[in-house]
Amino acid sequence: MVSRFWLILFLAIVVVRIVVPRFGYFRLSVVEYRLFIVLVSIIQYIAKSSSI
Repeated sequence: MVSRFWLILFLAIVVVRIVVPRFGYFRLSVVEYRLFIVLVSIIQYIAKSSSI
């Protein structure tokens, strides 16, 4: 279960590395901010369900 958590964390880093150069570091709009919040909540949910 921990490997799934690290996989999603890796995917999140890849997405950030793709999105950040396109929009700039400080030009995050509301949509990207909401997507980031959703991504963090999904990671937290998986961390809870895996019961580390």
